[in-house]
Parts: sequence; structure tokens; C-alpha cells
Amino acid sequence: MKLDEKNKISVTFYLKEAPTLLFPQKKSVYACISFKGESNKFSTGLHCKNPKEHWFKGCFTGIEFSEENGKLSKIKKEIEGYNHTMFRDVKEIKNLYDGIDVQEYPITILKAFDYGIEIKKRTLSEGTMDNYYASLKSFEKFLLEYSHDDFGVVKNHPRKLNKLRVKAFVTYLENQGLRKGTIHNRIVGFAALFNIYEQDHSDILENIIPNPFKNVVPNLSANERVIQVEKALARDFDWKYVEKIEYLKHECKSGGSGSGLGQADTTKDEQYRLVALLIAYSGLSFVDLGKPDVLEITKRIDGEALISRRQKTKSEYTIPITPPLKSLIEKLKDNMPWKPFVFDGIIKDRSLYKYYKQKFYVYLQRLAKEIEFEEGKLTSHRFRHTFGMRAVNHYKIEIRWVAKMLGDKEDTVIKNYTDYNTDTIMSGVFASMNAFNSSDNKSQINL
Repeated sequence: MKLDEKNKISVTFYLKEAPTLLFPQKKSVYACISFKGESNKFSTGLHCKNPKEHWFKGCFTGIEFSEENGKLSKIKKEIEGYNHTMFRDVKEIKNLYDGIDVQEYPITILKAFDYGIEIKKRTLSEGTMDNYYASLKSFEKFLLEYSHDDFGVVKNHPRKLNKLRVKAFVTYLENQGLRKGTIHNRIVGFAALFNIYEQDHSDILENIIPNPFKNVVPNLSANERVIQVEKALARDFDWKYVEKIEYLKHECKSGGSGSGLGQADTTKDEQYRLVALLIAYSGLSFVDLGKPDVLEITKRIDGEALISRRQKTKSEYTIPITPPLKSLIEKLKDNMPWKPFVFDGIIKDRSLYKYYKQKFYVYLQRLAKEIEFEEGKLTSHRFRHTFGMRAVNHYKIEIRWVAKMLGDKEDTVIKNYTDYNTDTIMSGVFASMNAFNSSDNKSQINL
């Protein structure tokens, strides 16, 4: 705390000679702002005509000077009341007092997180952002419970964040009963937010601390990774439910007052049904369906495809157009159940996006009852996951091509989609062995 006190803002007053013929002992009252070993002085506009009698230890003496002392007290209270963590030097403090606009760059961790989240929220889904908000809330609770100030992220900050403090936060999360996987994800998320802050401010703030969230938590053990993969793999469902949705058709007539959540509007429901099938046959994520050109078909020499960049990862995806997918695109193009909400890779209206997603989710729960869905809750992401699993196990498509269709990295697909069933393993192994044996026999014959 001594270091913290040393670097806080302090204001003192002193006299500077300003004699006149009428008052030869007259002196001007100056204020001195001290901060981080530097000082900045300025005139208060007050004068002391007889310093020997009316000035003592930085203030006027005598009841007749209550107004002058009140002004000095006001100056001191205002300047010392500034949040000292927001200033790089004493000049910035003086500029703020003078009413000059001060460019406030974030130099505390919560401000750095806020900055990173503002950048992230332009492109990420509501669910992913909810995870970030939950992580941020846990960090704020950690600060509050242990009476910590907001830690600084520049080297000359009196209370800067470091790996030991991040490890204390990890211990706090463990004591809250969080699983290692959850803790790991939160720390990795904070590291990502700090990276955004550091990249955008490294040329402005010279002394940003090294990312304190990197390499703090160990990688998950093999058993923990298995648990995570099992959770991911549990998201797919039996294709028979997609077939049931194909045979189902909602009579297209508006329900009038049925536009509210939980009430059926059969015209919208038919559009929602087609969207569910579209995701099952394409693997597109819900947020990508908010793009105005998401269903624009690209014609290639070797066929037609949906080609764009995934909203979440920014990776390019290429989805070959199959006959069922072509039919769905023709029915839904210019006939989606919502207006576009993603433009130039940015979610323009998050509240609208969240509203549309909730409407679709409510429909899927009604749909689940109609098709007698018995595998938990029906969500848009589960349709996408089922597409990936079907590509791997039913069509035996190589992982790298599945990754390309989904707009994911290969290691992500390997982790989340490679639940090879027995048939896939058997047919894959024997196909490889037969191909090898055939080639080997040819070589022997040619010899």
C-alpha cells in the first residue's frame, strides 16, 4: 500500500513573489500537483498581501479568509479525487483540470477486458459473448471478495497484474467448485482479450506488461480432454429425426396474434422448418444465416457450392450443393424468417440477433415435441454437429474436407467430430488394406 500511496495524486499550495508598490510583500498563491515523482505548478488566481500574518502551512490563516481557503480546498478535492490509475503523467492531470480533452487509454485490466470484449462482440455469437461476460463477472467478484483494486496493465502502475495474482484467481475459481475445463477456458479467454488490447495499444503505451494469462494453467489431462470430447460428441443426434422433419409440413397461414414467442405462426413455422433442414444439410451456423448473401451459390467447373467465411472463425468454408440442399436454398432464398443482421462480418444489431435466435429456439422446442425427439433439447448447433458427424461416419469424408465445409480448423474437427463408429473404422481399415494389397500385387506382377 505504501507504493500505492506514493503514486497517488497530491496537491499542495505555496506562495510566489508578486510584489506591487501598494503591497510590497504581496505574493501569488500557486498550486503544485505531484504525481509519480513529477510536479506541475499553476496559479490559483489568489493573492496573499501579508504572508507573515495571513499564511501558514499552505493555507490562509484568519476567519476573514474562509472564502479563499474554500477555493483552495475545492481545487485540492477535485484534483486528488481523480482516479490516479487513469493517468500516465502529471501533465495529463493538469490538462484534465484545465478542461482539455484527455485521451484516456485503458491501463487497468478491467478496462483492457472491456476493450477486448467491445472488439469481440462485433463478430461473435451471443452464446460465446455470454461466456465472456460470465468470466468477467467471476473476475470482478474475485476483486471484490479480496478487496483488490483494479489491477494495472502497465509496468509503472502501482498495483500491476502479474502471474502470481492470476494464479490466485485460478485458486479462487477452484474454491468456487469450477471444473478444470471451465477454469482453463476462462483463462484462455482472458488471454485472448488481453492479446486484442495489447495489439491495439502497443504503439501507444510503451510499458504494457507481458500477457499475464499465458501459460498459467496447464493443458487438460488426457482424461479431462476425453470428457470434453464426449460432451461435444453428445451434441449430434440420429438422422431419423431429420427424416421426420422432412416429412413434416406446416400449413402456411398466419396465426395473427401468434407472432409472440411460444405461439405458433404456421407461415413462420414452415420457414423455420426449412431452416432447420438447411442447417442439417449444410452445417451452417445460425449466425451465418444472418448474412444477406448466405444463400448465394457459386458456380464452379466441378459443381456448385456455398462459399464464404464463417462468422466466428473467419475461416473460409466451401459447402458443395447436394440436391436436397439445392431445393432448400431455392425455397428459402429471399424468403428467410428474419431480416439480415450481419453485414461485412459484423453483427450490426445484437439485440435483434438474440431475438431471432430465441424465436428459432422456441420453434425447435415445439418441433421436438412433434417429431418425438428423445435426445435432450433441440438446438441449431446440434443440427450443425449432426451434419459434421454424418459427413464423417456416413459419407466417410476426410477430416480435412469436413473442416473446410464447417469453416473449422482440422484439430477442432478431430476433437469434436471424430467419433468413428465401428462400421466407419472397419470399412476404412479394410479399404486401405485392400488398396495397399492391390497395389502391392500389381508391383509384383509388373516385376
